[in-house]
Amino acid sequence: MHHNNLYFTSLLFLVLCGMLTLTGAFADNITIEYAPGELIVWFDTQAELSAQAMEQIYTTAHAKVGAQQIKTLSALGHPGIQLVQIPAGHSVEQAAQAYLSIGGVKYAEPNYIVKVQKRPDDPDYGFLWGMNAIMAPSAWEFTTGSKEVIVAVVDSGVDYTHKDLKENMWTNPGEIPNNGIDDDENGFIDDYYGWNFADNNADPMDRNDHGTHVAGTIGAVGNNGVGVAGVNWDVSIMAVKGLGEDGSGYTFDLIASVIYASNMGADIINNSWGGGSPSRALTEAVRMSPALIVFAAGNDGTNLDIEPKNTTINAPNVLIVAASNAIGNPAPFTNYGKSTVHVAAPGVSIYSTTPNNNYAFYQGTSMAAPMVAGLAALMKAANPELTASEIKNIIMETTTPTPQWSEMVIAGGIINAANAVSKVYKQDLAASFTIDVLQGYAPLQVQVTDTSKGDPIAWTWDFGDGTPPKSGSTATHTYTSAAIRSITLYISDGEKNSATTQTVTVKPKASITGAPLSGSAPLVVTFTISNTGGPGSGYIKLGNGDVIRISQITGQPQTFTYTYEDPGVYTIGYFFERPNGLSDYVQQIDYITVR
Repeated sequence: MHHNNLYFTSLLFLVLCGMLTLTGAFADNITIEYAPGELIVWFDTQAELSAQAMEQIYTTAHAKVGAQQIKTLSALGHPGIQLVQIPAGHSVEQAAQAYLSIGGVKYAEPNYIVKVQKRPDDPDYGFLWGMNAIMAPSAWEFTTGSKEVIVAVVDSGVDYTHKDLKENMWTNPGEIPNNGIDDDENGFIDDYYGWNFADNNADPMDRNDHGTHVAGTIGAVGNNGVGVAGVNWDVSIMAVKGLGEDGSGYTFDLIASVIYASNMGADIINNSWGGGSPSRALTEAVRMSPALIVFAAGNDGTNLDIEPKNTTINAPNVLIVAASNAIGNPAPFTNYGKSTVHVAAPGVSIYSTTPNNNYAFYQGTSMAAPMVAGLAALMKAANPELTASEIKNIIMETTTPTPQWSEMVIAGGIINAANAVSKVYKQDLAASFTIDVLQGYAPLQVQVTDTSKGDPIAWTWDFGDGTPPKSGSTATHTYTSAAIRSITLYISDGEKNSATTQTVTVKPKASITGAPLSGSAPLVVTFTISNTGGPGSGYIKLGNGDVIRISQITGQPQTFTYTYEDPGVYTIGYFFERPNGLSDYVQQIDYITVR
């Protein structure tokens, strides 16, 4: 179903004008990643505080998180907007949560990287306005397809030697080509690229142009520096020839084509053909298939709700596609049906592959259908577990609704590849988590929260201090001993496992008191020291140059006496250190007065 080479000069002008607009819009689209180990922290600058006071707030906050300031926007009048380097072993998400728990911090977020979306280097990509119209570049950020996904093109054949298709052509793994033997015993001798049901032979070569054009939209090799790119840069295209050289064929041969493609493992079957009255036999063959079956709605300008065709099939695995133009309106030729046609896709001035390494502009719902089949394949690559009915439903749910399509197709709009693929994208299992507190004094309670990618169903937390592990997507734990502890999260999705480790610093807390605090010389003062975090060693600085060194500090309160012989005001200090090097120092300024 196509109208080819109509008023080519005018058509090309319209296509180029459309592409200039779409390319300009496309250049502004972005995708988001962020610099590892960096955060943008925006402090709530308080006008009543001096610059020195605000600087103390910044310093205290960075010290609490263990981060270091890299840059500020002081020169632009905003010293409270800062770029910081977070401590090694901590995730960006974890550090952001720690900052946000501190008073005076408005925002803490990753240092995002912005870039233009993925675009292939194929020289004629600029002609492919339809790719931008369906938001394919955004979908390509998730996947550009997979050779594991098989799309059968039931059509006039496919030029399987085309320079922009040959690397993406399916070949029968059970068949040795041209040996005259049915190696895989499927009833078809030498069906290496597929089968020709129109002529009943093993050569599905296209001698009409139509099937090759359809195949290019689905899966012309992308980013190979040649010609165009399909919706899928990588895919396996099965050539099943059910139409003859004149582009026509018989329902029996097309039924056979659908059954063959299904039997040979096609995930999606594209059918850019139709005509005639509804066929029970074709309907039954389609409903038997586990594949998603995509049909072109037809080019008669007809309401299929009133005048159904043989491809107007209502089944859970069928999508029927109308054609839109470059501004999103229904093409004047497209068939439609609020109850029978499911979605719309670009079908006017579509540039794609044709036989003998050529390319051409065609239009028709035949060109719209492979946009949808290509999207279905992209979704299957993103999540191989999807069924045909799931793919169909998600394509319909994620369309871009428009008023002009609201009464024309069931979904009320044009397919949106970005919405569909992002919804189904199954990320590889990768463990990650956040900790609400990066460091603090013993006893320190921390809460950990799973942020893993993928779909974990089991979580095990090892807090690194010899205590029994905990389970669940969140957990809390209290550290009593001062140390740098490693927290490890182990996850599983039932098939694969992943693990990651982060650290938390648990510091000891020292304290000292004395009595009496004043009196006449000689004054005997009893000092009581204590600390959290376990035993260690340390010393008491008495403020007059004398030091009491203590080799064994138990962690429990301990007392020491000292006699001040000379009058004066003395500042005392207590330093405590764990065997692992973690320490704390506390001062009591002008604490002891001796008269």
